[in-house]
Amino acid sequence: MRQFLLKAFVFFVAGWVIFSGLDRMLSGCFQKTNYKAIEYWSYLVKEGIDADMVFLGSSRVLNHFAPYVLDSVLSLNSYNLGIAGAHFDDMLARYRLYREKNKPPKVVLIGIDYFSLLDGVDRDKYQFYPWFHDRSFRKAVFRVTRFSLQERFLPLFRYNGVWMQVISGRGDWSLENAFRELLDLIASDGAKTIFVQPPLHESALRKRRNPVEMKEYYDSVSLSRGIAIIDHEHFSFSGDTSFFVDALHMNRCGAEVFTDSLAHDLMRLGLLN
Repeated sequence: MRQFLLKAFVFFVAGWVIFSGLDRMLSGCFQKTNYKAIEYWSYLVKEGIDADMVFLGSSRVLNHFAPYVLDSVLSLNSYNLGIAGAHFDDMLARYRLYREKNKPPKVVLIGIDYFSLLDGVDRDKYQFYPWFHDRSFRKAVFRVTRFSLQERFLPLFRYNGVWMQVISGRGDWSLENAFRELLDLIASDGAKTIFVQPPLHESALRKRRNPVEMKEYYDSVSLSRGIAIIDHEHFSFSGDTSFFVDALHMNRCGAEVFTDSLAHDLMRLGLLN
């Protein structure tokens, strides 16, 4: 019996070592994929960015905020931390990881809308998987994003059944608490927070859920924390489809026009002083 247990233990350890090695190899391969959600984490994990200003938000921030336009107007070094499908817990994880690798920014622009606090939306968890072996990533992400014990500790388990999804693409929590924690963390870094409501096409404006209630919520957060809100939801071209790829997202031309207007708003309102 004793010899059997010893053999079983050796077999288990050998299997763990082999599968852990395969897990690391697979994660390394997926880190190099052109799957966009993984690419965004790749830049954040590996690069020293050290921006003066960062943008946090969902795909609407990712697509609408053009750093090169804002930098040319304000003579800043800005960086877009937006990511598709992000809610406030995702933004908190992104910001935590950013500050693990970089000095804190001076200004954080947060894109607020009527989707960042909504439950019941599928999340793309596959974008996180390749970085489980990175200590800074684990420290930033695990505390705000839920993964099962099997996903965290069982080699290769998290990749079960998702091979094609990771290569080609798709994926709730206490979102309000994460929002408050994010704002507290930014304040503790001595950075200024500014809320920005990016444009929506008028067809999307008509379909919003509880717009008055959500506006009152963001207004109350803004008032209690002394955070300015720049509201461009009803932008000058919100009815012009030539500036949008769909009802929620602008094309490059729309993003450049919007970002230029945003940069001049920041100057005119003296929000960067």
